[in-house]
Amino acid sequence: MSPADQAAAALAALQTRPVHVGVLQAAALLLEETSRASEDETVRSTAAATAGLLRAAMEQPAATDT
Repeated sequence: MSPADQAAAALAALQTRPVHVGVLQAAALLLEETSRASEDETVRSTAAATAGLLRAAMEQPAATDT
């Protein structure tokens, strides 16, 4: 299974977990660079989609336990 396939499978199994926003920012930046630099179209599109999901997650209000 390719890394792009593994990433797609991981996205399909997302679970809610608290994470520092800096980790999301770093991951989004790395994925955005991968989406520009990769020669593989599947890698580019998966990286771009994942970066978009991370950016969207950072825009959401923090979840609170009640």
